[in-house]
Amino acid sequence: MKHLPRMSGNCRKRLASIACAAALLCAADASAWWGYAVTAGAWRPDAGDMETELAARRNGNAPANGSVYRDTGAGDLTVFLETNREFRLGFSLGYGLMAQAGLNETFTQNSAADSALKITGRTAYFPLTLYGKYKPCDKPYSLWLGGGLDWIMADSDVMQVDSGSKNIVKTFSSQIIAPAMSGGAEWFLSKHIALGVTAKYVFSARTDEMSAELAGQPYTGNYKMIMRGENIAFIPGDQPLASGERLYSCDYGGFRAALELRAYFGGPDKN
Repeated sequence: MKHLPRMSGNCRKRLASIACAAALLCAADASAWWGYAVTAGAWRPDAGDMETELAARRNGNAPANGSVYRDTGAGDLTVFLETNREFRLGFSLGYGLMAQAGLNETFTQNSAADSALKITGRTAYFPLTLYGKYKPCDKPYSLWLGGGLDWIMADSDVMQVDSGSKNIVKTFSSQIIAPAMSGGAEWFLSKHIALGVTAKYVFSARTDEMSAELAGQPYTGNYKMIMRGENIAFIPGDQPLASGERLYSCDYGGFRAALELRAYFGGPDKN
């Protein structure tokens, strides 16, 4: 099984601090509800720079065959805590996975020897949401609106085969803290089970640098992934961008719609 992106120590500490502060606010209500939520929805990853790379190879002096793929979907498992009132305050913290995007490419660089470039993107995230909810005491539905942060951890596994048939494998990573707004409605199937629909928009979630610590020739040290014109390339992390170069990037923001199943525990004797 492929490894998943990991959150740094500082990221975990800050996220834990925010979650603890929100939990204390909700826990002040002795009859607070808590529970688990499973969310699954539609989202497609950005593969713009991969498509640019493949198109440039096909149109240039290096004939290429290959494809770019973009899977669909995103989902997470969260824990939540909310007060027991008609107008509730709540928070949730979860772990989720996003659909993958990737590039499979072979090309000839003016020689008989084939080269290859393969990129597989893997993305995980920790969503933290603070929300307000309207839950009428005598009605089986609720409406909620909230905001928070998505801690996004993006990995790109890159395999490059040079003309000498030497495999060069590296994993480039980036972390993003992106603000998000979300809202939705839920219908209570019973006192403890609710089915809902959610909508979420994630802002400013474009990677600014995909970097990797590499060991072995021809790459040793910290490297970053860039676009040199219309082609993907790798340069030392401390090397400034030259004319015609920019950082390779992926956008993990945008709109997401999903279905959510919630299981409630605790609360008062009567809902």
